[in-house]
Amino acid sequence: MSLSQGQLRELNTTLRQQRARLRDELLSRLESSDDASLQNVAGQVRDWGDESLASTVAEHNLMLADRLGDEINAVEDALNEIDQGEYGRCGGCGSDIAFERLRAEPTAKLCIQCQKTQERLQAETESPTL
Repeated sequence: MSLSQGQLRELNTTLRQQRARLRDELLSRLESSDDASLQNVAGQVRDWGDESLASTVAEHNLMLADRLGDEINAVEDALNEIDQGEYGRCGGCGSDIAFERLRAEPTAKLCIQCQKTQERLQAETESPTL
């Protein structure tokens, strides 16, 4: 079952809206944590604990910006796949990804079965062993 033109249009619109929202959020984060505000925090450092806190705040802001960048890249990849006629195919088994899954997660790269398998394998490798 491949996606209908109506379904593709709906997902394309959703992805474009998601990209705009993510870009706005990234821009807002970058503006709120510009060098001046970081220097202000650093300028108020009175001891090693304060310096550590300032460093942690800066790292947290960078991690959030990095995560948003990754999400934007995933949306861009999905939009490119739509343009190339490759959107909605599972990267694991090659079957079609269900429309309901794509509607819930438009950047999904795996069908639900392959996603479950990947998560199970990941959990097995991350589980502590005695």
